[in-house]
Amino acid sequence: MDFNSFNLYRSNITLVFEKLNRSNFSLDEITSFFGDEVNIHQVNPDIFVLIFNDGIQCQLGQRRMSLNFELTEADIESKTNFIIDRLIKLIDLLKEIDLEVFGFNYDGDGSIKNEKLVSGLYFKEKFFANEGEIFSNANGELTSFSPNFRISLENKDYNIKLTPQEENKFNFHFNVHFNKSVLPDKQKLQEIFIKEYYKSIDLIKNI
Repeated sequence: MDFNSFNLYRSNITLVFEKLNRSNFSLDEITSFFGDEVNIHQVNPDIFVLIFNDGIQCQLGQRRMSLNFELTEADIESKTNFIIDRLIKLIDLLKEIDLEVFGFNYDGDGSIKNEKLVSGLYFKEKFFANEGEIFSNANGELTSFSPNFRISLENKDYNIKLTPQEENKFNFHFNVHFNKSVLPDKQKLQEIFIKEYYKSIDLIKNI
């Protein structure tokens, strides 16, 4: 597929543990470590959200730790090191945990190369060459399509969703899922996080 641009807005790193609840972390230790940098909010008895002054948010509970943050392509190289460092510090404050899987999420928008084409119709033409045969019993016409699919590659799952917007614009959501119970070291994790964003783009460009 031919695209004109991709604009990354925000991202997320999620770790899923065999167990992660209130017994696996101390709010006092988190507050003592980060001091005035963090405010802690209790969403419900099982989930806590840490809101940092720099805009990073971390959700803890129900087996998951999710680090959410704003990110653009312009600062993905410079900011990722700081984000991964924050992630590692938070992991170090957890007790008696066993990682099961982890993944990255990337959200933003983009546009297809031909400005005269409507994105929903473009996706329809790319994914439904035999539209008439598939929808012959629907008594209607497929006028727009939002691709949502998974590609398994190199022991990873790439979950990709493209949502048509006005004209040639679209929103995207990329999820890269690793079925691994061991987290790479800090430097390697930083490299993988950046690499997988661009890998996701390359995958849909090659469709």
